[in-house]
Amino acid sequence: CDRDAVRMRRAFYNPLGIPLQNMTLLHHGREYPATQTNMFDDLKEAAGQVGDDGILFFSFSGHGIQTSDNSTVLVPADGTGSLATSLRANHIETAIQTTKAKYTVMILDCCHAGTIAQELSIHDLPSDTQRFILAACSSA
Repeated sequence: CDRDAVRMRRAFYNPLGIPLQNMTLLHHGREYPATQTNMFDDLKEAAGQVGDDGILFFSFSGHGIQTSDNSTVLVPADGTGSLATSLRANHIETAIQTTKAKYTVMILDCCHAGTIAQELSIHDLPSDTQRFILAACSSA
C-alpha cells in the first residue's frame, strides 16, 4: 500500500506537473502516517483550499472491510477494524463538504471499494459539481 501511495504521488507530480506543495502524502513508516485523524484532517484542509476552478483528488490504497454492523470502512494505518478507528463514507463526506472544487476525483484501491463508492455517490451534489470515483472492485 505504501508503494502504491508513493507511485500515485509520482504519477501526478512528474507527468502532470502538479506542485508537491499541493499534495500531501500519508503512509505507514513516515513521520506523517495515514492515521484516521491525519486522513480526515488533511482531506478537510485540502477540500477547503481548492478553488472553484480546481480539482479535489483523494486516493486511498489499503484495506477496506465490512464491520460486524455491515458498515463498509477504510482502515487507516492506526485502524483496528472497528468503527471507532476507521474512516467511513460519511467521514469522507464531512471532510469534503466545504470544497468549492468543480470536480472531486477519488481512487479507492481496497477491498469493498465499490460499496464505499456507492455510499459516496448517493449524496446530492450542487448542480455545478461532479464527482468521479474509481473503485478497485465492484459492490456486488
